[in-house]
Amino acid sequence: MGAIVERFLAAGVRVDFDSAGRLRAFGDLNDDLRNDLRRHRPAILTELVEAAELRELVAWLRTVEPDRWTDGDEAEAVEVGSRDIADALVSLRALKAEKADTAWAQSAWYRQELS
Repeated sequence: MGAIVERFLAAGVRVDFDSAGRLRAFGDLNDDLRNDLRRHRPAILTELVEAAELRELVAWLRTVEPDRWTDGDEAEAVEVGSRDIADALVSLRALKAEKADTAWAQSAWYRQELS
C-alpha cells in the first residue's frame, strides 16, 4: 500500500472503495483521520486502485505460468511490487501485453489467417 493508506492502517483504520468508487473507512475514526480522509481522498483512491491492479496482474501472471508460481511467490511479488508500485505496474502491464501478443500470434486462428 501507499504511504497514506499505511498511515490509516497504523492508526487501526482500514480504507477501501466500493464499485461506485466511494471511499469507505472501517475502524475508529477520530476527527483528524476523518479530515485526512476527506483531504486526501483522490490520493487514497489512487493508492487503493493501484494496489488492486497489482494484485490482479500478479494473479493473472500466475494463471499464465502456473508451474512457476506458488502462493508464497505470489504474496512476495505483491509485497515487492508494493514498494515501488508505479514501476511494478509499468513492468507487469508490459509483460501482460507481451504475453497476450505472443498468445495471439500462437493461436490457430491467427496462423490460419497468415497462410
